[in-house]
Amino acid sequence: MQNCLIYLRSVIFYLISIVLTIILFIPATFAITTRHKEFLLYISKLWAKLVIDLLDKICDLRIKAIGLENIANQPVIIASKHQSVLETLYLYTCLDEGKYVLKDSLKFIPILGLCFKQLDMIFIDRKSPVKSIKLIMSKAVDLLNKGKSIIIFPEGTRVAHGAAGRYSPGIASLYGNCNFNIIPVALNTGKYWRRNSIAKYPGTCIIKFLSPIKKGLSKDQFMKELEHIIESNSY
Repeated sequence: MQNCLIYLRSVIFYLISIVLTIILFIPATFAITTRHKEFLLYISKLWAKLVIDLLDKICDLRIKAIGLENIANQPVIIASKHQSVLETLYLYTCLDEGKYVLKDSLKFIPILGLCFKQLDMIFIDRKSPVKSIKLIMSKAVDLLNKGKSIIIFPEGTRVAHGAAGRYSPGIASLYGNCNFNIIPVALNTGKYWRRNSIAKYPGTCIIKFLSPIKKGLSKDQFMKELEHIIESNSY
């Protein structure tokens, strides 16, 4: 009976989210066609915040953030564990202006791809890792210098709660070549919003913004430290 209620609430959440998306699609399209970036940023963040509010009100699924002081009043590089869609929404709302590193195929999605482009998201081709690293370096550093933050999922894709993916070394280039803090983010969102399931389980997700990775490590030391910090704090 409890599982039936969870699935029912989840379906209602998705239906209302679809209606919300359709409603906000109109002003978002206007912002895209008129190239009004600030308005598009406002609409996109509003959408993410409303979806998170729906999760709370309908599915009884909340977020508790720890360590927000580590990202306050400064552009940073977020290196986050990736278990669900939920952290992509939340990380976007808690930064003044966060820019995701996204797989190249997303820019070809109608309307959404244009939205990503106008919001200065960074697209990478996983088939060309060297080219992608150079692109991340040039565009990310430029955005950071303009006061924007960068959000990277080092595992590259969502992994199940309790599992660890393969950490891509691309972020190590940013660590070694820029002076901005890299903030590891640990979480347990996949415990409540699971991959390949419509069910949204009630509870409180923990998202931890941990202390910056210390400076002066070698590439290998940095990758080991980053993975250890994220995995040991995700539960």
